[in-house]
Formats: sequence, structure tokens, C-alpha cells
Amino acid sequence: MNNHLQVQGVKRVGSQFHDTVASVFPQGPKRSHIQDVTFKNLSAEPALANARLWVGSQAALKVSSTKEPLKFNPTDARFDQVQVFYYLDESLSWFESQLGFKIPFQLQTEVHVGAPEKTNSAFYYQGKIRLGEGDGETYSHISQDPSIVIHESVHALVDSIAHLPFEGEGGSINEGFADFLTAMQLGHPNMGEVAYLKGPFRRSVVNDVKISDKNGGLYHDSGIVSGVLWDLKERLGFQKALRISMLTLNQLVPNSDLNDFFSCLNESLVMEVKKQEELDAAKQILFKRGFMAE
Repeated sequence: MNNHLQVQGVKRVGSQFHDTVASVFPQGPKRSHIQDVTFKNLSAEPALANARLWVGSQAALKVSSTKEPLKFNPTDARFDQVQVFYYLDESLSWFESQLGFKIPFQLQTEVHVGAPEKTNSAFYYQGKIRLGEGDGETYSHISQDPSIVIHESVHALVDSIAHLPFEGEGGSINEGFADFLTAMQLGHPNMGEVAYLKGPFRRSVVNDVKISDKNGGLYHDSGIVSGVLWDLKERLGFQKALRISMLTLNQLVPNSDLNDFFSCLNESLVMEVKKQEELDAAKQILFKRGFMAE
């Protein structure tokens, strides 16, 4: 303004953040209908980003502006970018509210990896998540499957806390925690029920895999971990099982194996469960998995 309080010019200064309305499946396309939600504090850049999360795309058609409502048809490649942002932002919020843990970096994510080829990519590594579209034979619409997207975000949490590897027994522990904490977020035990095309789901935390069934398969052996944690949740309740799982995770290190996992789990049970009846029941669950003497 000049001395007469007349406007001489207008320009934006400082950081630019704004809220945007978006259309998503809040619980995935099999368990919810499309609804409008609000993305808060998005940064003004040609991607979907806030302080803790960045979601881009390798598809030719991608979100180029966050200033307009993000309402796309689910067949539009941009919809997957928006849907993944929603799932991950909700998951990171869940970590903070339920676990009291904040991922110590901005999680970098890309969807439609390998486009225009349709790939079955779905992995986390060193702060980055990569998701393909699905080949249409084994997987399809990977980015619209909440269990797959959230599962990858849990790997970021596990990586930040225990630095577990992605192969061997440590890798199976990593995958087991990712399945269990995903199931806890979603409130159901099945992984891949949206994207997996060869059955109603890819795997479940409801299983009876025991240590004697161990065969070295990354995801097969992960069922030992996810299964026993889910059994404890069914017996002890949501909050207590969640605390026990996090106490256990905090004791693990990069070279931990399944014996270490059950040793740490046993210690966590003793610390957390005060009622002898509940402790006996919990130890019986471990015994059935082949790790405790009666």
C-alpha cells in the first residue's frame, strides 16, 4: 500500500499450504463407497505432499495441481495417486495416535511404478514405497488395496524402530509385524483382498503356523509372528496386544531371529500382563506355536 492506503500490488509470500477436497474409498473399494474427504496442509507443488508424506506417479497422467478438488474416476490413473495419499496419511496418523510414534522422515511414495508396463511392484526400502498397477493376472489395482498400501507403511515404522532386514528370519519377523499392525489398523485379518486375483485374499493373520512348520519362506514364516500376535489380540484385547507388540518390537535388533522374537515377546507379556489368568492363557498361546513349555 502507498501512503494513502491504496493497494499497489499483491503477491504471495512464505510457504504455501492449503486444504483440498478429494474423493476416495475410505476403507477400500470392497468395504466402502467413494466419499469426499479433506486433505489438510498440502504443499503447493505438482504432487501430493505434506510435511510427512510425498506421493508421486510414474503414469503419464498424474496429479499436476493440488489447488482444485481431487475428484477422479477410479479408472483414472490420478485416482490411485490420491487414494494412496489418503491411505498413507491415515496410517501415519494412526502410528502417532495409537503408538505414539512419528516416522522421522518424509515418506516418499510412487504409484504406477514401471508404467506404461503393468507391474506387481509393492515394496518399501530406505524411506521409499513403490507400488505398481498390477499385471491383471495375479494382482490388479494394487494402489486401491488398503492392506497392501498400509502394509508398506508399517515397514517404514519397523525400519525406524528395529532396523529389521527384508530377508531371512529377520525378514519374516518384519513381514509378520507389517501384517499384524495392518490388520490392527483395518480391523480385519486378511491381506490383499482387493488386489489379489487368485483367491479371496493373499494371506491372513488368522492361521495356525507353528515354529515346527518353518520352511524358510519369507511370507510363510511371517505367519508364525502375525498369527501369535493376532491370537494374543483375540485373547487379551486390542490395546493390551498393541502394547505388547510394540514392547516386543522395541527389543528387536537387525540380527534378531524367531527365537529372539519369542523370547522378547515372552518378556513383554510378563511386563504388561498383570492378571495371572491372562498371563497363563497368553503363554498357552505361545506354547501352541511351539515356543513354550507348559
